Amino acid sequence: MAGGATVVASDIPAFADVLGDGKFGALFESENSESLAKVIIDLIRDDTKRSDLAAAGAVQAQRFDWSQVGEEIFEVYELAMVKGQKVSLTSENRPWSRLLGRD
Repeated sequence: MAGGATVVASDIPAFADVLGDGKFGALFESENSESLAKVIIDLIRDDTKRSDLAAAGAVQAQRFDWSQVGEEIFEVYELAMVKGQKVSLTSENRPWSRLLGRD
Protein backbone atom coordinates (compact mmCIF):
# COMPACT_ATOMS: atom_id res chain seq x y z
CA MET A 1 0.00 0.00 0.00
CA ALA A 2 2.54 2.58 1.09
CA GLY A 3 4.78 1.63 -1.83
CA GLY A 4 2.05 2.35 -4.36
CA ALA A 5 1.22 -1.25 -5.26
CA THR A 6 -2.32 -2.59 -5.35
CA VAL A 7 -2.90 -4.87 -2.37
CA VAL A 8 -4.74 -8.17 -2.77
CA ALA A 9 -5.78 -9.83 0.49
CA SER A 10 -8.23 -12.40 1.79
CA ASP A 11 -11.49 -11.09 3.15
CA ILE A 12 -10.79 -11.97 6.78
CA PRO A 13 -12.05 -9.20 9.10
CA ALA A 14 -8.64 -7.65 9.89
CA PHE A 15 -7.67 -7.28 6.22
CA ALA A 16 -11.17 -6.20 5.18
CA ASP A 17 -11.08 -3.50 7.87
CA VAL A 18 -7.70 -2.11 6.79
CA LEU A 19 -8.71 -2.26 3.12
CA GLY A 20 -12.03 -0.53 3.79
CA ASP A 21 -14.02 -3.55 2.58
CA GLY A 22 -12.37 -3.25 -0.82
CA LYS A 23 -12.06 0.54 -1.21
CA PHE A 24 -8.29 0.53 -0.62
CA GLY A 25 -7.33 -2.85 -2.04
CA ALA A 26 -8.81 -5.96 -3.63
CA LEU A 27 -10.31 -8.68 -1.47
CA PHE A 28 -10.81 -12.33 -2.35
CA GLU A 29 -12.84 -14.97 -0.54
CA SER A 30 -10.70 -16.55 2.16
CA GLU A 31 -9.50 -20.09 1.42
CA ASN A 32 -10.82 -19.87 -2.16
CA SER A 33 -8.12 -20.07 -4.81
CA GLU A 34 -10.62 -19.47 -7.63
CA SER A 35 -11.68 -16.21 -5.98
CA LEU A 36 -8.02 -15.17 -5.66
CA ALA A 37 -7.37 -15.99 -9.31
CA LYS A 38 -10.45 -14.02 -10.42
CA VAL A 39 -9.41 -10.95 -8.43
CA ILE A 40 -5.88 -11.03 -9.84
CA ILE A 41 -7.08 -11.54 -13.42
CA ASP A 42 -9.60 -8.70 -13.04
CA LEU A 43 -6.83 -6.38 -11.83
CA ILE A 44 -4.51 -7.40 -14.66
CA ARG A 45 -7.25 -6.63 -17.19
CA ASP A 46 -8.50 -3.40 -15.61
CA ASP A 47 -5.70 -0.82 -15.49
CA THR A 48 -7.99 1.90 -14.14
CA LYS A 49 -9.27 -0.19 -11.24
CA ARG A 50 -5.74 -1.33 -10.41
CA SER A 51 -4.33 2.21 -10.40
CA ASP A 52 -7.34 3.59 -8.47
CA LEU A 53 -6.92 0.95 -5.76
CA ALA A 54 -3.17 1.59 -5.60
CA ALA A 55 -3.73 5.34 -5.17
CA ALA A 56 -6.45 4.86 -2.56
CA GLY A 57 -4.31 2.31 -0.73
CA ALA A 58 -1.35 4.69 -0.58
CA VAL A 59 -3.56 7.32 1.09
CA GLN A 60 -4.98 4.71 3.49
CA ALA A 61 -1.47 3.56 4.40
CA GLN A 62 -0.69 7.04 5.75
CA ARG A 63 -3.18 6.36 8.57
CA PHE A 64 -0.81 3.66 9.81
CA ASP A 65 2.36 5.76 9.78
CA TRP A 66 3.98 5.42 13.20
CA SER A 67 4.27 9.16 13.73
CA GLN A 68 0.51 9.46 13.24
CA VAL A 69 -0.42 6.35 15.22
CA GLY A 70 2.00 7.20 18.02
CA GLU A 71 0.51 10.66 18.44
CA GLU A 72 -3.01 9.25 18.59
CA ILE A 73 -2.02 6.57 21.12
CA PHE A 74 -0.35 9.27 23.22
CA GLU A 75 -3.61 11.27 23.24
CA VAL A 76 -5.54 8.20 24.42
CA TYR A 77 -2.99 7.60 27.21
CA GLU A 78 -3.20 11.25 28.25
CA LEU A 79 -6.97 10.95 28.59
CA ALA A 80 -6.65 7.70 30.53
CA MET A 81 -4.20 9.25 33.00
CA VAL A 82 -6.54 12.08 33.97
CA LYS A 83 -7.99 11.11 37.33
CA GLY A 84 -11.56 9.98 36.93
CA GLN A 85 -11.42 10.06 33.13
CA LYS A 86 -12.76 6.91 31.52
CA VAL A 87 -11.58 6.13 27.99
CA SER A 88 -14.16 4.18 26.03
CA LEU A 89 -14.43 2.90 22.47
CA THR A 90 -17.37 5.16 21.67
CA SER A 91 -17.30 7.82 19.00
CA GLU A 92 -17.49 10.55 21.66
CA ASN A 93 -13.84 9.86 22.45
CA ARG A 94 -12.20 11.56 19.49
CA PRO A 95 -8.57 10.33 19.84
CA TRP A 96 -9.62 6.72 20.32
CA SER A 97 -12.11 6.92 17.45
CA ARG A 98 -9.46 8.45 15.17
CA LEU A 99 -7.02 5.72 16.12
CA LEU A 100 -9.55 3.05 15.20
CA GLY A 101 -10.47 4.83 11.99
CA ARG A 102 -13.99 5.63 13.15
CA ASP A 103 -13.66 9.38 12.86
